[in-house]
Amino acid sequence: CLLVALALTGCGGGSLVGEFQQNAPPSGGPGATIGGGAASVPPPTITNVTPSTGDSSGGTAITVTGTGFQAGAIVLVGGKPATGVVVTNGSSIQAVTAPNAPGTYEVQVINPDKQFGARLASFTYLAAPAPTLIQVLPNSGPSSGGTVVNLSGSNYQSGAVVLFGGAAATNV
Repeated sequence: CLLVALALTGCGGGSLVGEFQQNAPPSGGPGATIGGGAASVPPPTITNVTPSTGDSSGGTAITVTGTGFQAGAIVLVGGKPATGVVVTNGSSIQAVTAPNAPGTYEVQVINPDKQFGARLASFTYLAAPAPTLIQVLPNSGPSSGGTVVNLSGSNYQSGAVVLFGGAAATNV
């Protein structure tokens, strides 16, 4: 048992007086009481994030495993809040990544009691794949324009620009 008395003054005009007592709880693990209150709950820990990679456009369903997760926890991936967070139990969380720049980032779990756990370099956002054009129908039209064209392919993103001979298409 360790008892420490604490008195701080001159900290922004106020003062803090209290004591911290470290006890070994019945389970034998660490525990702490502040000012004689109940032992605090340990912060969450993250042991794994799967999958560990996803597209930089977001939308990757991830599973965070560890300990001490509480209902109502939030998940941050590279500082961006994940969506669809479901605390399955105290050791598993399901979430969906938000968009972020390509790179490797830490994942954080923040419980409603404001305690948090982090795992460094545990999720990598990959650059979005380049668009692939498979078919253009029709494949010709008058030089004056006005032809409706259907582009078939994959990996198109919202806000993409389509050019025909250097001229921007409208109504993309």
